[in-house]
Amino acid sequence: MDTAPLTKPLNTGALQKEHPEIYREFFSSCDFVFSAPATFLWAGDVADRFGGIGCAQKIPRRVYIGLKLNADPQTQGIHFAEAIIYRQSQWEKQHITDIIELVPLLERYILTCLPHLKGSSIKFLYEFNHGIGLNAAISLGTAFALAIECLTGQSSVLTILKEKPILAGPVKEPEIVRMLQQTYQLRCILSGRV
Repeated sequence: MDTAPLTKPLNTGALQKEHPEIYREFFSSCDFVFSAPATFLWAGDVADRFGGIGCAQKIPRRVYIGLKLNADPQTQGIHFAEAIIYRQSQWEKQHITDIIELVPLLERYILTCLPHLKGSSIKFLYEFNHGIGLNAAISLGTAFALAIECLTGQSSVLTILKEKPILAGPVKEPEIVRMLQQTYQLRCILSGRV
């Protein structure tokens, strides 16, 4: 957990202003970047997986997924590059298999949805320390589900979310329902709860 005394804001805007080179390098090395906010579960971490009620709150930090298409056309799979993580007031690089236990299952899921990503590279940027109760699996799952929906070219998810940014009541849009289902499946893979 970040243990440095709070002397300045710790949000996406402040991190981008203080460390522009990190973001510049990340964004410029990717063809596509998708992100989702970090969340904190006040209640229901297990209950909401079984139809119970959960109480979550977004926090002002994000997780980013960067895709570089055809990084290695000879490869039949996906190359998972290292993750860049902001922890204890500094950026660190960590191999993704140290964070995500089921990388082969994640790769199979992504390639089932997006077979044209064979030979691509995926990298990650976390604005928070993974594994400190900020539900990185939910954030990462949401970003991956958004990537899948956008890269299939069949979805109007972004248009729907622009028109209706807060989903209240039953979700009726099939694109959003499909994305929520994908987010749940990805969350299970990413948290090792398969």
